[in-house]
Parts: sequence; structure tokens; C-alpha cells
Amino acid sequence: MQTNQEEVQGKIVPFSFDLSFLIADFQQEWGRCNMAANYIAAYAAYQFPQRERVENLISTVTNELLETAVCLASSQSDLQIHYTQLDDGLHLDMTHNIREEILAPYTTLLGLLTGKGNHDALYLKLLTDKEEASIHFNQLGLTMITHDFGAQLAAKLTDETSAKRMQTQLFIPIKELSV
Repeated sequence: MQTNQEEVQGKIVPFSFDLSFLIADFQQEWGRCNMAANYIAAYAAYQFPQRERVENLISTVTNELLETAVCLASSQSDLQIHYTQLDDGLHLDMTHNIREEILAPYTTLLGLLTGKGNHDALYLKLLTDKEEASIHFNQLGLTMITHDFGAQLAAKLTDETSAKRMQTQLFIPIKELSV
């Protein structure tokens, strides 16, 4: 893990760190998603007055993104995590390969979650659906973190020579952490 003080757009960033994992490790032992999320949350939450609440929020959000990345990527993919605390919130960035057959459904869901549509209706639909989606990649988890925690999602696809890489970014506003 690399930790450093950075200057981003003229603001001092209290901390940032980068982690790198192999997707296969998580696919072989699903509990490692939760273990990594708890580690990241414990490290990031130390400075907040309501540490336990913030640690739980960061752990939940990170775990949902990790589980999504593990569902989206092939077992040969690596997973790069960049975490930064900004003055106005926390930024989590995950980059990994994405399987071709899951690309369209994933970008469609992201479009719904980042658009101005009715997120409550989508969340309720996913909560109450009796049938699982034909392609599952943690749709409910992603919807939950935007609905319940005010997290903002964005994504960028890059086409490298050997595989398509998805960079999913999540931002948690400081107001969600300071309640």
C-alpha cells in the first residue's frame, strides 16, 4: 500500500492510497471482498467524530463496489483501487477488465443510476423482484449505495489492446459522513 500527501487542484488532500489485487483471489474466496472493504473503511474512518458509523458506511459502499468488480471481471484481471479523501468527500476508484457479455447491461444500469430518473422505483423493483436478472453483477448493491448513502457513480471504459477496462468511480459527499 502506498500512502501519500497530495495536492489536487490547489487543495491539500489529507490522504490517498492505492491497492492492487487479483480478481481470482476474490472469486476463489468471496469473503475477501468484505475483508478488504473492512480494512479500507477502518483506515479511512479514523478521523471522523462518528467513526463507527462512517466506518460502516465506507465498508458497505466499498464492499458493494468490490463485489460488482468481481462479478464484472474475468479471473485473469487485476483490480486497481485508488482511494482519496477530498475536502468535500471521499473518492473511490476501481479499475479492472470487464467481460464483453456484461458490458451493455452494466453501462445501462450505470446510465439509470447517474441519470435524473426515478431511482426509488428502480430500487424498489430490484428489492422486490422474485426473479434474478439473467446477467447478475450486483445490481441491487449498486442501486442501494446510490439510494441509501447519497453516493455518486461514474464510469469510463477504455479499450486496451488485450481487454476492455472499466473504471468505476464513486464519490461520497462529506455531508453523508458528517451526519
